[in-house]
Amino acid sequence: MPLSDKTDAQLSDLLTDYGIKHGPVVNSTRSLYEKKLEEALAKDRTFYREEDYQTKHNPCMHRKHNEIFKAFALLLLL
Repeated sequence: MPLSDKTDAQLSDLLTDYGIKHGPVVNSTRSLYEKKLEEALAKDRTFYREEDYQTKHNPCMHRKHNEIFKAFALLLLL
């Protein structure tokens, strides 16, 4: 939902959530607050994108596969 579709109260709540100091949201201040929120949201998306990482799972996580893997490893050691 675009910021322009949010109510004044919703916009005010978002400003508070992002720690942006603000006064009342009215027609004359709304565009300024929307711009500040867009900047904060962009920084937030960048932060999470930088923190993103891939998790790799061991292919032998299933018990049967793990037992087969261990048996195979023992055979190699013999």
